[in-house]
Amino acid sequence: MMRLRKKRMLFAVLLLFFFACRSKKESMGGEYVRMQMEPVQCLGNPWEQDWLKANGMKYEDYPRGRPRQLEAEEKEIIRSFFEKEGIRIYKIEGIPFPDSVMVCDACDCPQGYTLEVWAAPGDTARLRTFGFKIFKETRNGE
Repeated sequence: MMRLRKKRMLFAVLLLFFFACRSKKESMGGEYVRMQMEPVQCLGNPWEQDWLKANGMKYEDYPRGRPRQLEAEEKEIIRSFFEKEGIRIYKIEGIPFPDSVMVCDACDCPQGYTLEVWAAPGDTARLRTFGFKIFKETRNGE
């Protein structure tokens, strides 16, 4: 009797996991393009400039994370900026540079991570205008 319950519980968990993964792929639209760029320092990126304009140009209030990392709050700022531009972003990742790569402090130097966004294939041309390059085209979340 106890074994049957365990088997049913395991089956339910596996079934839930299967549908959770499937719904994520479907919510991403099945096809997307992974694009990357290297954000610059000194709040010089378009989403940072947009945030500053909306928040009274208060540089000290911009949510900055640790060096070489993209924080959750900034991911939302990026997502919101591109939504206003009519570009749907399915996923945002910050990929830190290896520790062996030096990062300078000049305003035109990268922040120390690569910004990767997953977007619809129809948005690649518009994302290129913001400095993104295609990293990988993917179908059905694979």
